[in-house]
Parts: sequence; C-alpha cells; structure tokens
Amino acid sequence: LMIQLAWGEKPPETGLARLGWFEPPDLALFCQLKAMFLRLYGEEIWEGFRMSMSAKLPGEAQVIESGNCLNCESLKKASEVFSPEEIWVKSLFSLRCDQYQ
Repeated sequence: LMIQLAWGEKPPETGLARLGWFEPPDLALFCQLKAMFLRLYGEEIWEGFRMSMSAKLPGEAQVIESGNCLNCESLKKASEVFSPEEIWVKSLFSLRCDQYQ
C-alpha cells in the first residue's frame, strides 16, 4: 500500500517525487517493514513482490475533459511503459533505507 500511495495516480518524476507525501517517520516505517519482509522471506521473494507491484502501478495519467475520463478504459500500467529499472528509480523501492534506521 505504501508503494502505491507514494507512486500516486500517475508516474512520479525521479528524485524526491518518488517519496510522495511521506514524512521521515513514514519512510522509517517503510524501511522497517522492508527489513522484516527480507528477514522473513528473503531477497528472491522481495524481488518477486517488487515486480508484481510494477504490474499494479499506473503507467500514465488520466486525461480528464469536461468531467469525463478520456483514457480510463485503456490506461497502461507502469510495467507496460517503463523498464523494471525505471520503475525502481521512480518508486519508493529505491529509497536508501540506511538513512532511516
């Protein structure tokens, strides 16, 4: 859920935009959850989770005109628009957790 909230309704730009509206305590919580997940399930399962999240994130913004969404029926997901590396850079997954521990 935190990954989706930080990403938002359209792909964020790189840099600080990937953090969404999260404050340092929120980011610390994400890092704690990530560390616990890695400890319990391992790196391979984490990578599978990261890739499955890519399939759920929006790859393009909605186009709204006169109160109607013009492209809602055909919105692409992030995994259709970006490479896995680009998604990683644009997402909360690329957060350096050593700064929040």
